[in-house]
Amino acid sequence: MTSKKKHLLVLPGMNQSQEVFSSILDHSVFFNYYLGHSLKPLGGIFSELEKLLSDNDELKYIVAHSFGALVFSEYFKTKGQISVGFQKIIFIGPAFYPRFTSSFIRFLPARLRVPSFNRRRFRVKSFCEVHEYQVVFELQNNFNADILKNLNTDYEIIYDPRDELINTSKLELMKYSREVLSKNFPRHLYFDYIEKLKSDL
Repeated sequence: MTSKKKHLLVLPGMNQSQEVFSSILDHSVFFNYYLGHSLKPLGGIFSELEKLLSDNDELKYIVAHSFGALVFSEYFKTKGQISVGFQKIIFIGPAFYPRFTSSFIRFLPARLRVPSFNRRRFRVKSFCEVHEYQVVFELQNNFNADILKNLNTDYEIIYDPRDELINTSKLELMKYSREVLSKNFPRHLYFDYIEKLKSDL
């Protein structure tokens, strides 16, 4: 029995389990940011991503959700190119811009645990430490929309203006952005859109 080819790379959001993407996992490589329950250093994440891309030339699509979009944009900014010829990159609810209400977290003690209210099966762990969110804020500070103009492949930005976690007002103005009203709650998980990808990719 031959194994199914993996043609889709999933860069999930922070603290997202594979269960969020269960409908497309058969043909997907799921990238893991964690060593046990600890977020790997960014340098380690980028090194693993580079190796994964160089070792999997059959990959044709990237789905980068939330934090995953920040990881990809920073990786691409650092490398200036992608080693695999992708047909399309889809940014789902990319965390390029934070909601103002979330910015207070950066001022809390780094080791303070912030509980996750997501359902157990959709999360890696029951909490994130503040220093993990500080990584998110660092990547948001580094993000510049001009990075995407230099991509040598097609891309699309999917957003729901009712997203609970990110500021979508700037996403609306970006090129190749498309509003998708998610039927499910929390909307930031975009379950119905991810389910649709199963037949589109």
